[in-house]
Amino acid sequence: MIGEKPKFFDSPYFVMEEDNWHLKDGAPADVVKEFNDYMNQDKLEEEKPVKKSFTDRINEMLSQTK
Repeated sequence: MIGEKPKFFDSPYFVMEEDNWHLKDGAPADVVKEFNDYMNQDKLEEEKPVKKSFTDRINEMLSQTK
């Protein structure tokens, strides 16, 4: 995790199970909002293109010369 620890981590409503982070029923609205914002932040960031390896680029150039 990069940055400050979200406040919801210390909430009694937060459950940190492996591959199953969730909030217990009855969590306050501010905790729910912060949790949802945190969990959705990856969806908001634009995916960056994957750089091709040097080998892939060479193979691509070689295949174009055939």
